Amino acid sequence: MIEQEVNIKSQLQLGASKTDLTMAQLLQYNCFSKSKDSLATNRHTKEREPPFPIFMGMSVYAKTRKKVLVELLNEHRLCKLYKRFLEVSA
Repeated sequence: MIEQEVNIKSQLQLGASKTDLTMAQLLQYNCFSKSKDSLATNRHTKEREPPFPIFMGMSVYAKTRKKVLVELLNEHRLCKLYKRFLEVSA
């Protein structure tokens, strides 16, 4: 709906594009819930994390080999932590 019309018929005809899926995964990645009883915030578990933030960080690191750049993207909530890439690649 952000990228195309609000009309449901046009969305069914056009389908979901790569940019639609990417934006949806980033929205899911950046959402969090906060319990009323505790001060801790819960983002998501490793089993249910969206693939785009991991892919984004891994591809940037593979092309540049700069950990600082991956950490900068993480500060802006566009990719996962460098430590998580090491877990995934192992």
